[in-house]
Amino acid sequence: MRWTLALLVFAAVVVGTTMYSSAKFDEAKSARIEAESGDQISVDSIYSDRVASRYDPDYDRSRYQQIAKALETDPVFIDEYQVVGVEDS
Repeated sequence: MRWTLALLVFAAVVVGTTMYSSAKFDEAKSARIEAESGDQISVDSIYSDRVASRYDPDYDRSRYQQIAKALETDPVFIDEYQVVGVEDS
């Protein structure tokens, strides 16, 4: 009897976790699709840039080295670099 009850509880937890995970995945997927098709500006993170740089042997890493050096002395760093220009329409 105990094994049956334990198995039922385990199955309920697995099913519930799977349903919750699937719902969160679908929600994130919808948000990404909406962001791609929208007019909102999306800023890539340093991590995304780092992943792209691994395929480019001539990639300039000096900007990130400068940021790391600045963060050693001050925990707040304001980056003046702009990837794209933003115009008001």
